[in-house]
Amino acid sequence: MTLTEQVTKNIIRKLLKGEDYRIEIVTLINAEFLQFAIDFFKKIVEAKLQSENITTDWYKEAFLNPKLTTSEIAINSGLNKKTIHNMFNSSTKEIVIDAANEHYDILYRR
Repeated sequence: MTLTEQVTKNIIRKLLKGEDYRIEIVTLINAEFLQFAIDFFKKIVEAKLQSENITTDWYKEAFLNPKLTTSEIAINSGLNKKTIHNMFNSSTKEIVIDAANEHYDILYRR
């Protein structure tokens, strides 16, 4: 069970008991970030264990991969879907991929 699953269960329990659940929301946000960080570093460690060279090209291939969800692609490029939608008036997968790649290239190719 992930951290976010456990915190979600705590929120539901508190809601059913009529208790204040706001601290659980903060905990959920923290747990989601921690889970993201764990998963992120796990991918890097797995690549290192397979003797892959961790470069900006590797990062782009692994973390801006079109097989990922649009949210993952956006976040991994340093953006989020809402920002992309505001910039391009759309957040289709194609637009997210294009925006993420463009943003990544601007950040890391200069």
